[in-house]
Amino acid sequence: MTTTDTIAALTAENISHTFDADTNPLPVLRDISIHLPQDSFTCLVGPSGCGKSTLLRILSGLLTPQSGTVTLCGEPVTNPDRNIGYVFQQANLMPWRTVIDNIALPLELSGVDREERESAACDLIALVGLEGFETAYPAELSGGMAQRVAIARALIHHPDVLLLDEPFGALDALTRDLLAEELLRIWQARSSTVFMVTHSISEAVLLADTVLVMSPRPGQIEKTFTVDLPRPRHLRMIHYPEAGRLVRAIRSAIRI
Repeated sequence: MTTTDTIAALTAENISHTFDADTNPLPVLRDISIHLPQDSFTCLVGPSGCGKSTLLRILSGLLTPQSGTVTLCGEPVTNPDRNIGYVFQQANLMPWRTVIDNIALPLELSGVDREERESAACDLIALVGLEGFETAYPAELSGGMAQRVAIARALIHHPDVLLLDEPFGALDALTRDLLAEELLRIWQARSSTVFMVTHSISEAVLLADTVLVMSPRPGQIEKTFTVDLPRPRHLRMIHYPEAGRLVRAIRSAIRI
């Protein structure tokens, strides 16, 4: 469990979950407690299949845990909440909608008029560096550009918390590095609480204030690492000796 004197934006207490509990039980998560301070950046790493994505779904309100509670700024999270943005492993854009219309979709579903939602979407297009692509369709975008659209869409409601599930996992190494730096810039500009699942330890060290290590299934938080690299950060910091030591320590803490 992470500990801090700062007010927690999102808190999970004693989360446990088993799939198909009545027929073929598969324990996925066991007694997980997490406290995410406001405006912090936390990364979660661990072996494949340990329950990281399941934990994100629970934190977002998409899945109800069998035991434990999730609270957002002290209020229970029992359903998806507009104050919790979610970026999936794939961009999941609607192919028949343009960039601006994909980003504005949550506002459209909330009944916001076209002028207001397009204005908000244009602000986010500028934030994620997609000026000039407002009327492009998903088929005309690279993978990295599509993920920028997905991040902008998740930010359209100005959420208190942004959950990211391996958002760069399908990208090539160079694009992934560039988007990691872009994510840092966006986070600093928007001042939201970020919780990100990643399989890249160096990416976690570059981005996060805190790196949590999850055990093999059923997943538990086994280790917590504080990242003391100064901010603002840049990509070459991953070659600093202190970053290298932390990457090695985290790698050693991950059990397969």
